[in-house]
Amino acid sequence: MKVRPRFAYLLPAGLLAATLAFGSDQPMLGAADGAPPEGVSDEIRAILGAEGVRATLGSGVNLDFWFRAEQPTGNNPNPAATFPDLGVGTLVGVVRIDGPWSDYKGNPIEPNVFTMRYGIRPEDGNHMGVSVHLDFVLLVPVAEDMTVDVEWGQDDLNIMSFAATGVGHPAVMSLAPNWEGITEPAVFQDDADGWALGYPWAGGLTLGFVVEGQGEH
Repeated sequence: MKVRPRFAYLLPAGLLAATLAFGSDQPMLGAADGAPPEGVSDEIRAILGAEGVRATLGSGVNLDFWFRAEQPTGNNPNPAATFPDLGVGTLVGVVRIDGPWSDYKGNPIEPNVFTMRYGIRPEDGNHMGVSVHLDFVLLVPVAEDMTVDVEWGQDDLNIMSFAATGVGHPAVMSLAPNWEGITEPAVFQDDADGWALGYPWAGGLTLGFVVEGQGEH
């Protein structure tokens, strides 16, 4: 099933600071406030783009993203993955959440700054119906994650992400593909009627970070 980016509003080049909102449920898109925040390690900060993207939810909570300046890559052994060129543990960026937010599994996440690392959902009976796609990023508090390249398997990544929820489950941000293609950051509705922030890299990869919406718990 293709994801049609209904109401996909792009930020024109050079106008990243402008915000666009059409409808009370759709997140507003704008510019993140300044450079990557304090607490992000120098090593990680060095590979991030200078400008960030902000998604403001209907609740008023802001999610500020700073993505890798260069397209992230990795080796994905799972043939069912939507994004085969990303490997487990690949760092894609950091996100600052400035108010109460719930992840894709409904776990409450307290305000903090997190790294975002690619992971693959286990294909077992405990995760049936969670998402159409196996792909997601897990959030790890930046105080616990200061190195760009790590040798973490999925279990290691899960454990590191427990610190973001405070419970025995990682903090999950689902990834949705945008089949229509976008050339600038955009908000679009995914195939589960959630809202995703689509971000394209010059190398051809586009990831849709689900900022509002949940799968089955």
